[in-house]
Amino acid sequence: MPSRATVVAADAYLRPALDRPNLTVRTGALATKITLDGSRAAGVTYLRDGQERAAHAGREILLCGGSINSPQLLLLSGIGDPDELHDAGIDVRVPLPGVGRNLQDHLMAPVVWDTRNSTDIVRDLLTPDNLERWRAHGDGPFASNYGEVGAFLNVTDGTSRPDVQLVGGATALILSGEEVPDRPVFTMNCCPLNPRTRGTVRLASADPQAPPLIDPRYFDVPADVSVMVAGLRAVMGIAHCAPFAAYLARAYLPASDDLDCLDGMDDAALEEHVRRWSATSYHPVGTCAMGTGDDSVVNADLEVYGVERLRVVDASVMPTVISGNTNAPTIMIAERAAELIGERRRRQSG
Repeated sequence: MPSRATVVAADAYLRPALDRPNLTVRTGALATKITLDGSRAAGVTYLRDGQERAAHAGREILLCGGSINSPQLLLLSGIGDPDELHDAGIDVRVPLPGVGRNLQDHLMAPVVWDTRNSTDIVRDLLTPDNLERWRAHGDGPFASNYGEVGAFLNVTDGTSRPDVQLVGGATALILSGEEVPDRPVFTMNCCPLNPRTRGTVRLASADPQAPPLIDPRYFDVPADVSVMVAGLRAVMGIAHCAPFAAYLARAYLPASDDLDCLDGMDDAALEEHVRRWSATSYHPVGTCAMGTGDDSVVNADLEVYGVERLRVVDASVMPTVISGNTNAPTIMIAERAAELIGERRRRQSG
């Protein structure tokens, strides 16, 4: 791996520990339930090679399924809203109505331009020669994440706290790659940082192999759309400034009759654009929220209320989505969990 390559969590934490005698990694396994002995988490059942198996916990269980699968597994285990569990035919073991609620995510909406006197990093530069360059030296176009242009802005109340994040680059960054123009383009996505809308993750059935029902309820709160529109107006203003203006030509987006007059679009037209072209930033959080209220799922030590020896360690514990990317904060949550586990073990052994 080139020395300047991004290091993923598996390389930083898991692979260096694979030879430890106290670590077993089982792939191709689907967790189906957390088994309870009274109020204590005792183990996990899982499917592997078509057979249900069980793993027993000597100390505690860490649930790290993320903001979609962590609440799903709690609900499958009878931990959640009693009415929802009854509807799914699951016995209530621990009534905890906040499980699966409070879903939040970052959305982003793009503006795309044809470019002049420029290249498109994906269409023009991802060549065999540049691949060999990356393999030999770790640099060049293959070292890019494509979205290399970014900014944090306040577009609503003029304070110093950002309320939108801009992410862009010299290629198409539209609907997670679903839309690919046939010419070189530059994309700038606007992402409101503090959405007010709250969604849910619910069970489709008691079958652990059935995908859960995810309802993000994007733009249920009109203020979320207003922030996005204000952010897009800021993007269009930046496009007229150097050095962008020299390289950006016609504003472009499929299924739009004419975006050459973007600056003249009223708020209603921009709102229609936002609702048509917004896509997830893949930052779901909040469905096993930390807190002390009625809808809280874990306490400050990441422990599930009403269940001993069970923690949730992932982005689902964030009570509100952070003002930025969620990867590094999620790693921080895991680091903190490791500290808490170590502290408990030292107390018990001392």
